[in-house]
Amino acid sequence: MGSLRDAILSADDLPREQVKTDEWAPFGVPFVYVRALTAKERDDYEMSLTVPGPNGGRVPNPRLKNIRATFAAKVIVEEDRSGKYVRAFDDSDVSKLGNRNAAVLDRIVDKGLELSGMAPVKDDEENPSTGDQDEPSSSDSPTPSDTPMSTDSETD
Repeated sequence: MGSLRDAILSADDLPREQVKTDEWAPFGVPFVYVRALTAKERDDYEMSLTVPGPNGGRVPNPRLKNIRATFAAKVIVEEDRSGKYVRAFDDSDVSKLGNRNAAVLDRIVDKGLELSGMAPVKDDEENPSTGDQDEPSSSDSPTPSDTPMSTDSETD
């Protein structure tokens, strides 16, 4: 039996799911596969959302562009010849991807956030025993995990 280290480092632990892309179906793309980010990809992405601020802290990056397309390019994958799932888009494709239908990109981003552990917990998931969904809760305020997708961004 191999070591714990070898088992972890060889694990195929990035979940992926299909996301329907009805808007692209007439063009031969009825769905795409979306996978979770690796820890390094998530760290790099989250760091790109902020810039150094006063007192050594970090503040939102005022020059965010194509934030949805940037994230979608990182999580849309396709199967290569060896059977492995690899990114379908390079960072150089972000500008072009940003010109696609926002509703489709939103679904892709939402699934990518969920698979990467970045999606906020919804009230009904957080408190399944309470039937009253109308009461405000602490999860109604923005969290770091939902802030990146709610930031206004520039377009090309």
